[in-house]
Amino acid sequence: MQEPNQPNGVYTSVEQERFWDFVRLAFEGWIGDVVLILLALMSAGPVGITINRIRQYKAARKDSMDFRRRVGRTLHDHKLDDLISIAKGHRNPGAVVIASGLVAFQKARLLGLDVFAFEAAKRAAKLSARDAHIRMSRGLKLVAAIVVTALFVGVFDTCYDILTGFKGCVGSRESCMAAFDYEVSRALVPTAWGFLVAIASRWAYGYLQSDVNSLDLEMETASLDLMNYLSTCRGQEQSKPTSIAQVSTDGGYRISPNTAGLNESDGM
Repeated sequence: MQEPNQPNGVYTSVEQERFWDFVRLAFEGWIGDVVLILLALMSAGPVGITINRIRQYKAARKDSMDFRRRVGRTLHDHKLDDLISIAKGHRNPGAVVIASGLVAFQKARLLGLDVFAFEAAKRAAKLSARDAHIRMSRGLKLVAAIVVTALFVGVFDTCYDILTGFKGCVGSRESCMAAFDYEVSRALVPTAWGFLVAIASRWAYGYLQSDVNSLDLEMETASLDLMNYLSTCRGQEQSKPTSIAQVSTDGGYRISPNTAGLNESDGM
């Protein structure tokens, strides 16, 4: 950097200003300190959220592969109790959806509500998928908010520095122009910082949102597999032959028509 030595406009070389000193001088006053803190938090927030979400999504995918390996290609190869036990041992979204639906189906049957068991399982699986989606997308709204606001925070401090940064200039025209360029470049630092934060946050949001969409697709597939499995179970129960003795309304027993026909044929 050069600055005039005397009013005659002669420039002499001085020590080069360090980059971090230049950045820190761009945030002057209490308003600059507030903007600096906000931009620092907006820079660290998406980084922490992205690392946490990537670790969680990686663990969910690994657990999902293990669950599929234990279950196999189809749910029909397992009994209801065995499938519930396997699904409860995993925490990936697909297994949670299947476990919730199976538990609701089993509870409804134990209560004698066989007619409503399928709908109870469907409702439980839907609620479980919604809860898993909320857990997996936690923090993404904050990243989206940072994408929108980071640039405006930087622009606000730039406008403030431009309005308050010029105190006048005494000297040659060249020295005043150099001082003017220096103040403008310093005022643009918050805007550049906010612009970088917004771009990085937008990339992180897009990456995390794609992972959430893949998990939503996995839960939807698991829910369809569950409904097919329960439909098969319900069809097998309905195809079972009815019992010979049926309880009558007055507390006694009556013989079904098919049984009466058999008795008559035996008598003949």
